Amino acid sequence: MFLETKRLLLREMNTDDHQALFLVLGDPETMRHYPHSFDEQRIKDWIKRNMDRYQKDDFGIFGVTANYVQLVCFQVSEEYRRQGIGRKLFSMVCEEARQLGADKLYISAHSSKESQAAYRALGCTPAEEVNEKLAAEEPFDVQMEYRLYSV
Repeated sequence: MFLETKRLLLREMNTDDHQALFLVLGDPETMRHYPHSFDEQRIKDWIKRNMDRYQKDDFGIFGVTANYVQLVCFQVSEEYRRQGIGRKLFSMVCEEARQLGADKLYISAHSSKESQAAYRALGCTPAEEVNEKLAAEEPFDVQMEYRLYSV
């Protein structure tokens, strides 16, 4: 997936993203609702795990009752929150998912109340079809979805 505007570059993450992710995931304040902030090795492992998942899952559509595309990572740094940036990014992700042929966006949302409240504010609801493989990988996450088209 690749999307570029004047102010945004949306692309697959790679190992070169380590330092930029460390600024976010390594910050205790940003990660205050997560069990811990990430150290450098944990970030490298997280990037590798997601890159492996990209290879293994081939960016595919999945689901029996709907065509889902997974939103792997979605986070806005604290200093940029409450400016509409997250809503705009989410809208762009949804448009890209539609272009891929998805009916719904699939989200394994962090179990914190704040993360779930943010997704609910964007219109996400509990997943009607749970991807058991994704749920098993992150057992404390809450499986959610976002309908890309009106019923």
